[in-house]
Amino acid sequence: MRLTAAYICLLIVALLYSVCSALVKRLHSAGFPIVQLMCARIFASTMVVLPTLIVKGAPPCSPGPPYKRLLQASLSIAGVLDLACYFTANIMLPLGDATAIIGLYPAVTLVMARVWLKEKVDHIATAAILLACAGGLLITKPSFLFHTAPANGAALGYAIAALGCLFTSSQYLILRHPALAGVNTLEKLSWYLTLAIPTFLTAHLLLEKSIMPSAAQALAALVMGGWDERDPNPLI
Repeated sequence: MRLTAAYICLLIVALLYSVCSALVKRLHSAGFPIVQLMCARIFASTMVVLPTLIVKGAPPCSPGPPYKRLLQASLSIAGVLDLACYFTANIMLPLGDATAIIGLYPAVTLVMARVWLKEKVDHIATAAILLACAGGLLITKPSFLFHTAPANGAALGYAIAALGCLFTSSQYLILRHPALAGVNTLEKLSWYLTLAIPTFLTAHLLLEKSIMPSAAQALAALVMGGWDERDPNPLI
């Protein structure tokens, strides 16, 4: 039952992830500053987590060695950087290119898990990694392989998308670390939001001016936030 529910949660995340990508592009084209979109994303996530915090109370910090806190902090930092790369890449690149590169994170995670966690990668997984990389190349058609003229700023956008892919994979790896095996999901989310909220609000106040959205745009921004917290063990 727990495994089935976990797969269902991941399928819902995948659907919302796709919707979020399209809405980021649409809302930015309508004039929304990029950091304001990030703030909307964090606000929506907070509204999902807040009722649980009110009902259950803030989760106590689970005991453990000091490096456990370092892992939790690293997980939160990777999440914030991942979100920033994800939004920036979706705006700088064609949507298919951005999602194709960032969507390579399962293949990258397998490779990183082999190096860091010493997990076995069999022949089927190796073939899947190669096929995923080939698919990403065919979708993005990099100029050094297909002799196409790169768009202005494309190189930076592709680099940011690749970083987003790495940050996404690193979150999965950190979550799988044995030191975090018994940590409540709510505690992980609390760490993430505690860092993300002041980070993006400060960046927005320093870098951009807010715009007042219409009712439809505000609804789209909230939907864009969705439930997209990457935890492979959502029921812990």
